[in-house]
Amino acid sequence: MDSDFSTEEEESSMHSLTEVDDDSDHQSTEEQHSFSVQVETRVFKVQVQVRTPDPNLKVHVHSQTADVKVQLKPSCLTEQDGHATFLAVHRKNPVQVEININPEHQEHTDALEDIVDSAERTDKSKKQQIQALLERLNLNDRLEHKLTSAELLQIGSVLKHNEDLSERKLFSVYLHQLLMLDYRARYVWTKEKGVTVSNSSPDLHPLDIQMAVFHCSDSFLKQKMVTKLSQCQYALPLLVPEPFTGDIQCPLWTFRQIQKAKVGTMMSVPICKAHTPMVFCFRLGFLSVSKSQLINTLLDDHHSTFFQRDCPGSLTKSHLLIDGVAEITWCYPAGKPTDICGKLLQDWCRINKEQYRLCGDIEKEKCKKQNELQKIREDQCQASKSDLIQIFVRHLSSLSPTEREYFLTWTQILMDTHAIENMSSVQQKYQQTWTEFLALKKAADRSSDLKCKQAELGQISSNLQSVMYGLEHIFREMEQIYEAHKSLSKPPKMEPDWSKYPELAAELMISGHPMELMDGDAGHVPLIWISSLIDQIIYKLGDKRVFVLSVLGIQGSGKTTMLNAMFGLQFAVSAGRSTRGAFMQLVKLSEEIRKDFEWDYILVVDTEGLQTLQQDGNATIQRDNELATFVVGVGNMTLVNISGENPSEMQDVLQIVVQAFMRMKKVKLSPSCAFVYNKITDVEAARENMVTKKTLQETLDQIVKLAAKEEVCDAQRFSDIIDFDVDKDVNVFKGESAAVVLAEVICEKLKASMTETVCNRTAIDIAEEMKNSYPAFNKSRLNLEKYVLRSLAEKGDFNRYMAYIENPKAHIELFIKEEVQGYIQREKKAPVLLKKNVEEISNLVRIALHQATENVKEGNVEKWLQEFHSFLRDKLNLQILSHNSGGVTNHSFLRDAIEKRLTPITEQLKSLPLDQMNEYRLQPEEILIDQLCNCCWETCPFCAAVCTNTVKNHHPEKHSVLIHRPTGIEGWHIRGTLEMVIDFCPTLAASDKKFRPQGFQDVAIPYKQYQRAGGAYADWSITPDGSKLVYWKWFICHFQKELEEYHKLKFVGQGEIPIDWRKYSREQAIESLEEIYI
Repeated sequence: MDSDFSTEEEESSMHSLTEVDDDSDHQSTEEQHSFSVQVETRVFKVQVQVRTPDPNLKVHVHSQTADVKVQLKPSCLTEQDGHATFLAVHRKNPVQVEININPEHQEHTDALEDIVDSAERTDKSKKQQIQALLERLNLNDRLEHKLTSAELLQIGSVLKHNEDLSERKLFSVYLHQLLMLDYRARYVWTKEKGVTVSNSSPDLHPLDIQMAVFHCSDSFLKQKMVTKLSQCQYALPLLVPEPFTGDIQCPLWTFRQIQKAKVGTMMSVPICKAHTPMVFCFRLGFLSVSKSQLINTLLDDHHSTFFQRDCPGSLTKSHLLIDGVAEITWCYPAGKPTDICGKLLQDWCRINKEQYRLCGDIEKEKCKKQNELQKIREDQCQASKSDLIQIFVRHLSSLSPTEREYFLTWTQILMDTHAIENMSSVQQKYQQTWTEFLALKKAADRSSDLKCKQAELGQISSNLQSVMYGLEHIFREMEQIYEAHKSLSKPPKMEPDWSKYPELAAELMISGHPMELMDGDAGHVPLIWISSLIDQIIYKLGDKRVFVLSVLGIQGSGKTTMLNAMFGLQFAVSAGRSTRGAFMQLVKLSEEIRKDFEWDYILVVDTEGLQTLQQDGNATIQRDNELATFVVGVGNMTLVNISGENPSEMQDVLQIVVQAFMRMKKVKLSPSCAFVYNKITDVEAARENMVTKKTLQETLDQIVKLAAKEEVCDAQRFSDIIDFDVDKDVNVFKGESAAVVLAEVICEKLKASMTETVCNRTAIDIAEEMKNSYPAFNKSRLNLEKYVLRSLAEKGDFNRYMAYIENPKAHIELFIKEEVQGYIQREKKAPVLLKKNVEEISNLVRIALHQATENVKEGNVEKWLQEFHSFLRDKLNLQILSHNSGGVTNHSFLRDAIEKRLTPITEQLKSLPLDQMNEYRLQPEEILIDQLCNCCWETCPFCAAVCTNTVKNHHPEKHSVLIHRPTGIEGWHIRGTLEMVIDFCPTLAASDKKFRPQGFQDVAIPYKQYQRAGGAYADWSITPDGSKLVYWKWFICHFQKELEEYHKLKFVGQGEIPIDWRKYSREQAIESLEEIYI
């Protein structure tokens, strides 16, 4: 029957764009038309380029979600068809759609409705993702009820590091570790061995956790977070989008407590007021170099100030809250002013001590001293009328708790600002005088000038103390006003209500503010004030069980820093500022911890350092003994903080500590102590430096024997004084020598590089193993296609068949992925290959370490690093910069330090989960896809069979296949009927029948001349032959009903299936594949 054949053609099912005919009678012009669509608060401006046109043309917008009609009315239009493409940008989610201008439709609709819908869906989806993130972190109700500092100022089981962490605990662990100045807090949520995370949820990005906590914190906790981040030398959030509205905020308040000192000037200024040069870093486009990594390298390659691709957790693909955040950091050393003291208080303390050291007529002298004390108390009461104290107390009493926190913070900020202005000139003068003093010490016969210069230094130091003050000085005035009024038998009338002062101080102390326990300038403990303060705390909290923990150590040994890190406190500390006197702060224990201990609170007492140089340049032994006795006596346990490795430097401190414990024994007090050695460069180096438990025990016993004579105490060993166990009460902590720090930096980079290399090598090995042992992958793409068709026949899934026919490349790639995953799970060879690669890489690194040390035995470490890097250059993607590695000269020690840390890295890599390989560049399935699928994927325009040419771009050679399919599989049918065509392409190419190509409904072209249809038809070579694969005959018979329903056609009439086709079985169909797919 000589009938025309055609394909059923719909506007919405076109596979590609069609160019406008060059022979058009109308000359096309290019015009641009702009559309603006308001979506919530964002405007999308869309530029549409149109090559055509007619006054009432209808524009169809085809996207993945819907076909939306859009009205387009340019000024001059023709009736020709045309196509254009435009891009609508919605944040990070671009939407690209096709426009088909069709003259057959005349109705008008609203412009770009699908872009509005798509943008709204994207915005809604992101809000849902953010809400889900907060719920996973147990923060879903914290956007309304913010986290506060008081909630976190307690000790709980969350601080135990030996247990697995659930996502709901991550925010708490992060905050506690950050408040303890643990720089690893940013990485606490990365998956470690033993931690299980739901496979259905994406991994949490580290900075998403940080920003989630930030958004869910109140203003004061945000300020504390940013201050701690600054101390950990991390970048701080400068511009922060609100999670749900997208409004950009600059949280300047959070920077208020950060101060930086200019190098060489000794002047500290609030960072938010500092005038500094600024460098802005942007990334334009997609680059192989990480912007953040580049900045970190410029700042300090030992520490990632900005989060970058090599940081733990950086491979997490999903991130929500960090989008749009701009961060900032500074390169300045820290500095902060200290306090001053009042003359009245110093006089009162001096006289108070003198009444216990009376000589001569004791009673008269005692009465005289008491009268003098009474007179000073009256003067103090008169001084309490100052406007400053009255205004301060009035605001402190009337404000709400939140407003009170703002008031105290702003007061401290303003006091710091005022002090800095007055302090700069004094500090510079002190620095100049100190330099002159040092020069005179080196000169000979200048003793008189030296004494004058020393006196000048003392005077400048006194002036410096008078301009440095803080909130603690205002509270000290309040305590003295209270004590003065309390001690007078008849307090003056019409004075401020001083009786409320202890109550106010108790509320502040319960909310987390430290209070002064001993005045460091006067060396005085205000017992009346402290008693009233504690009574108020007991009244508000109840009679709780309190454990007092105090600390002792020489000046500058890091006592305050240690307590801040242990408990997340905020005792004042910075370079150049030392604690004066003693301060106390309450720390609450959680309900879980209370079950294991018999305490409800810990009272942490931070103290002034021993061996503090006074204005005359001499250490006051008497003051040290008094301070040590007080600190040891007030605490249930005293931490003795010792810095350094030389026991001779500890001798004086240990003697003071021993005598203090002896005095406690005399008054029948039994405190305990723990010795903390810090800044030890390596635990293994402890024996060489005599910092051993045995050495300490012997030193303490010797001091006890000597001190026993002076204190008239019968004791021979330190354990005779207190219950002391050298094994459990002595703790040694590593410090940060240059070699150790450099070793840790190198190992951190080695771990990342080794992990990437091991995963990539394992992926290559798995791919090679499968190519050698798996029949589907050991030949060409044509052989692979045979196994794909076999798999489809065995599974018998029609939907999979159609997915393969419509997009063969995507389906074959999916087949490869499924086969690789199945192979890995069945054969269990991946762990073996992984361990083999880990061993090889680890041995390679060890060889490089020894080779570098052998070639560069001494001198600058940069040469050692270059040698080490050159050995591994071709094996590992390792980048180690050495401009911050000064001070390292012992290359053998550096090698040993790296080797020591390399062992746990190796063991960790051996147990690396296989799913973690998905985070790296090379995947076994991607390797196989690249090797097997990098060929031509053009399909026959009649039957959709894939071109069998193995060259991807083989022009001018035409496309061809060995075996075609029945064209009815693609929906070809007889024009004007529902009868499907069952002929194979070669049969049609040899016949006299005609067809109508897509886009040319009025033109019938003979099959013998199919290349005249142009386009895809002209690029194919269909050779008439008798090859008709049984497989596709079986397919049509087996899935007849499904094909008819899919194409809305029938196998009837001329498309009736031959009876001979129905005799083939599934097995025969699969067997037929062997005839041609080799």
